Amino acid sequence: MELTREYYLPKGARKITCKRSGAVAYVYANTSGQPCAIAFHGRAQKPDWRFRFRTEAERARRIAEHFDCWARNAERKAQERADRKAAKRGVEVGHILVSSWGYEQTNVDFYKVTKLIGSTMVEIVEIGQMMAQADTSMSEHVVPNPDAVLGAPMRKRCVKGVVSIESYTSARIWDGRPVYQSHYH
Repeated sequence: MELTREYYLPKGARKITCKRSGAVAYVYANTSGQPCAIAFHGRAQKPDWRFRFRTEAERARRIAEHFDCWARNAERKAQERADRKAAKRGVEVGHILVSSWGYEQTNVDFYKVTKLIGSTMVEIVEIGQMMAQADTSMSEHVVPNPDAVLGAPMRKRCVKGVVSIESYTSARIWDGRPVYQSHYH
C-alpha cells in the first residue's frame, strides 16, 4: 500500500501554501483542542514534520521557519541551475588540454581542441608529446607536440574548461609548463 499525503492528514485540517517554495502546512487542533500542524515540501508524500504546539504563535513561527527554509532551498537550486546554464565552455579551437592520470605511474596525455559543437561539446584529438627534461631513467617532464596527431577526433562535453575523457581522468587547459610523467619501461 502506497501512502499519500491524505493518509497523514486529519479531518478538517486547513491548508497553508508557501508561494515562494511550494511547501505546504496543514493546521488543525487535536482532540484536546491544542494547536497542531503537519508540513510537506514539493511533491513529498511523507510529512517533513508533525507537531503539537503549546500556542498558536509557536505553530505560526514553526510554519514560517519551514516555509523560509524551503524557499531558500528553492532559490539556491534556481541559482545553481542558472550558474550551470551560464557556465561557458571555457575553451576555444586550438587550445591544448592536458590529462594526468595513473596509479603507480603518472601518465600524461595531451589533446587539441579542433571544433566547438553546441554550447557544451567540443571535438578534441589526442596529440603526441616531447620530452622537455629528463629527470631519471623512469621519469621526465613533457610538453605537447601539436603536429603529432595520435587518434581519431572525439566528441566530449566541456564545462568551465574541463573535459571528461574517461571515468578515471579529465583534461584541463594546459598552462604552458612541462608536465611530470613516470613509467616502468
